[in-house]
Amino acid sequence: MSLNVNGSVRVTSGFTETITVGLGSAGVSEGIAWLQQYGTGTGAGNINEKWSKTSTPAASTPDTWTLSALTDTISGSGSRTIAFAKAKSLIINNTGSCPLILTAGASHGVAWLPPSGAQGVTIPAGGIFVLEDPTAGALTVTASTNDTIKIDPGTNSGAAYSIEIAGE
Repeated sequence: MSLNVNGSVRVTSGFTETITVGLGSAGVSEGIAWLQQYGTGTGAGNINEKWSKTSTPAASTPDTWTLSALTDTISGSGSRTIAFAKAKSLIINNTGSCPLILTAGASHGVAWLPPSGAQGVTIPAGGIFVLEDPTAGALTVTASTNDTIKIDPGTNSGAAYSIEIAGE
């Protein structure tokens, strides 16, 4: 099987505020525009693996993903295993009706997220989490040592999300 993986992540914001003081008014308009493009291959700014999934975890049943042993199905080709050594892009889109808590997994958790049991990253309902590291070093994943992440709905029902990881 031959892989050609490339893509981009874009974040754009634009807010305007109008301030009225006495008889005058002024506008404040600032925004952020950020674009990370990834080529095919390894090293800084490149990726050669991509994995994505949707999930609807039940209340009190967190998902734990092992980044060195993720599987997916390719139409007409069966299933494959993706073993990330470096994560360069992690995006979690909370499409559900309750918050999700993102941490390292309880066993062999990644070093670049808060540990399981600690205060994690809360992704509110309708919110999105984006973590990008396009450098050659990227976010290290070591099989059986630091390779798991956990997405936990807590005791809430109505959890749903999409996750996408790209890297090497």
